[in-house]
Amino acid sequence: MQTKQLGTSDIHVTHLCMGTATFGGQADQAASFAMLDACADVGINFIDTANVYPLGAQMSERGQSETVVGQWLKGRRQHFVLATKAGGVMGPSANERGSSKQHLLTALDASLKRLQTDYVDVYQLHYDDFKTPLVETIEAMNQMAISGRIRAWGISNFQAWRLARVIGLCETHQWVKPSLIQPRYNLLFRQIERDLIPLSEAEQLGMICYNPLAGGLLSAKHQFAAKPNDNSRFGQGAAICTVGQRVQYPACANGCGVGLGQSSGHLCDIRCIPSRATPRCIQSFRHCIDRISDDALK
Repeated sequence: MQTKQLGTSDIHVTHLCMGTATFGGQADQAASFAMLDACADVGINFIDTANVYPLGAQMSERGQSETVVGQWLKGRRQHFVLATKAGGVMGPSANERGSSKQHLLTALDASLKRLQTDYVDVYQLHYDDFKTPLVETIEAMNQMAISGRIRAWGISNFQAWRLARVIGLCETHQWVKPSLIQPRYNLLFRQIERDLIPLSEAEQLGMICYNPLAGGLLSAKHQFAAKPNDNSRFGQGAAICTVGQRVQYPACANGCGVGLGQSSGHLCDIRCIPSRATPRCIQSFRHCIDRISDDALK
């Protein structure tokens, strides 16, 4: 599979990235390992996780996704690009959440332990923390990058104006700049086309897009007027959307949904594979990428 430089970093990743938001939750270890094995088989080298995963987990279960990924990576860590995130709620204390320097440094230590590695390739701010001064947060990311415990850093779920402030502070203090953004992006959620995508292009940031199938809504597995499967995100009530009550969306010919193509002319750098994808669907996503022209992937 083709690879692409991740922003201005020295990291090269495949055009598909394995999302792990259900690992250790909806997907048990065996199912998670099967998906990761399928990724390895088709040449995908990029794995994205977070310390709060699996989604919807009880406080005591958060971190299980990282644990599963760390167990699978034993003996092959050097062959994969590993990304994780911090900033979510990891405990009852006010200091066990957010983007304070103290919490980010502590969270990285915990993630490294669960992932059974001494560094992560990409460390991301999972959410924008308006309670913590940006300068404190960015100083922490810069410190981790200089220490070698992270190779690059990025942000997720930030508005464009906040990203612009982050870049400005990095330039002012001569700190390591973020190399990527990870926004939500699919055919139903395209707000980032207005300002976040142009800003990221201007600053040469890589982009990993999550939620490409809108939680399964764009896969056509949810039929009109039918109750969603209890084991799906919609069936569990975690992603209720009234649009799904009115529209039945098409899937690709092999039965696996597509959320990977071009939207209004923008082709995302990296597409995150849904974390409930079967090995057959992973193979299908690989074929979808192979059919996209080389020029479109540049």
